[in-house]
Amino acid sequence: MVRLWPSDPLQVHTALPPEAIVTALRSRIEPRQLLRSSPDQAPFQGTGGRDGFRITRVIPYRKAFLPRVRGRFRGGPGGTRVDIRLSPHPVVMVLLSIWCGGLALAVVASLGANQLPLVAIPLGMLVAGWASMCAAGFWTEATKQKLMLMLIAMVQELEQEPAPNAPRATEAR
Repeated sequence: MVRLWPSDPLQVHTALPPEAIVTALRSRIEPRQLLRSSPDQAPFQGTGGRDGFRITRVIPYRKAFLPRVRGRFRGGPGGTRVDIRLSPHPVVMVLLSIWCGGLALAVVASLGANQLPLVAIPLGMLVAGWASMCAAGFWTEATKQKLMLMLIAMVQELEQEPAPNAPRATEAR
């Protein structure tokens, strides 16, 4: 199911304590850089601390809809819950809203001028543009980032060698 608004909450549960998750995440985050030339780079860029993190995935190309990932750590007796939210940059959402708003006005103007055949053009642009930008732009990258974050938690659990009955990192909605 594709959601219309490009924002995705996620919870990751792991048996590890918050300190182990922070250490695992910090080792996979590097500071933000405008240009990258090194092939040996971390999978994420941004900041991370004991309270949470703000990161984006390092990619060799530019993509406006690359999700920004924000997360908070919640320690408990059974391990750690990581509350994560993936969303596009606010500037991207403002520009997308302006573009869609302009097309919506064109639809209303065509209806008001009794130009029914002309309604299909801006309406088609509105639907196709929103769907392609959100579905193809945001959701493909959000899926990749969620899998990478889950993999980091699972690898860290395996390195820590928890008890055989301890729960593994899982996604909860």
